[in-house]
Amino acid sequence: MWISSATSRYFSRGPARRTGGFTLIELLVVIAIIGILAGIVLTGLNASRVKARDTMRATDLDTIQGVIEQYYRDNGSYPNTMTLTSLSAPAFAASLQTYLPTMPKDPKGGDTYLYKSDVDGKNYCLIFTAPENMSDFPKRLINSVTPNTIYYGTGTFAQGC
Repeated sequence: MWISSATSRYFSRGPARRTGGFTLIELLVVIAIIGILAGIVLTGLNASRVKARDTMRATDLDTIQGVIEQYYRDNGSYPNTMTLTSLSAPAFAASLQTYLPTMPKDPKGGDTYLYKSDVDGKNYCLIFTAPENMSDFPKRLINSVTPNTIYYGTGTFAQGC
C-alpha cells in the first residue's frame, strides 16, 4: 500500500517533531522571571514612597514650627495647652487658623502630630509619633529621650516633652 508523505509523518514511529508553540516549562520560567522583576521594582517603589511620606512629615513639622513661632511673635506666648494635644483639636486649630487655615495631617492618615506648651506659654514641643523610617529625618528632629518619635522643642522642652 502506498502512503503519501503528508500522511506518513503522522504515523511515523520516530521522535515527535515540534511544530510551534511553547512548552509548559518555558511558560513557567517566563512567568517566574516576570514575577521576580516585578517584586524588585515594587520593593524599590515602596521604599521611595516611605521616604516621600517621611519627607512630607519633616516639612509639615517645619511649617507648623514656623506658624507657632509667628503666633509667639504676635501674641507674646505660644498657644497654651499644658498637655499633649492633637494639632487637629478644635481649640488648638482655631488658635492657629489665622496663620494656617488647614492643619497638616499625616500623609498616611491618622492624628499623629502633637503639641504641648508649658504653663506660661514660653516653651513648647511638637511631636510626630509614628515615623516610618527614622533615618529619613534630620538629626535635629530626632528625640533622644523618647525612642521612635520625631520632635522639636524650645527652652525646657529642648531635650524632650
